[in-house]
Amino acid sequence: MRERGPVDFAALPAMPKDDNIVDVFDERAAALVSALADLPEDEPIWNWFGVEPPIPGFYHRRMAQEVAIHRYDGQTAAGTASPIDTALAVDGVDEMFSLMANDNPADLGGSLHLHATDAECEWVVRSVDGKLVATPEHAKADAAVRGSASDLVLFLWNRIDVTSLDVVGDPAVAHAWKDQVKI
Repeated sequence: MRERGPVDFAALPAMPKDDNIVDVFDERAAALVSALADLPEDEPIWNWFGVEPPIPGFYHRRMAQEVAIHRYDGQTAAGTASPIDTALAVDGVDEMFSLMANDNPADLGGSLHLHATDAECEWVVRSVDGKLVATPEHAKADAAVRGSASDLVLFLWNRIDVTSLDVVGDPAVAHAWKDQVKI
């Protein structure tokens, strides 16, 4: 039976802490894939962000982003990290600002311009009433961060340091992301 409202995550069975964790993960991932595949595209389904309309596409997008970031984490741990696909990374930056960072009380100390060097995408991030607001635009900002879309989304998720990107303007604004935004 599908949940029609918020899920009590505390009531869900915990992941095992032994060698069975991989098998349990595989079982739960297969169940998620099956559940999503069986849903009509327009069937209302609850999501924890309150995204409207509440359709299954939310889960496809969120899981693609989640897997991309954690795939990078695993590869980094193994010393074999490769970039996130450009289109997926661009969507990840958009998702960061549409779902994640906008609920984060933060002040970067100025505006931040993000520029993807491998896609026609730019964003300007400002603090408005103590919340971060991003607009997809080319505009002057206190600091600009340039890099591949993959590097930008990894920077936003605090997976890579801003020092590995091209920063112009006030570096303190760019560096504030890591300290101010808790995702």
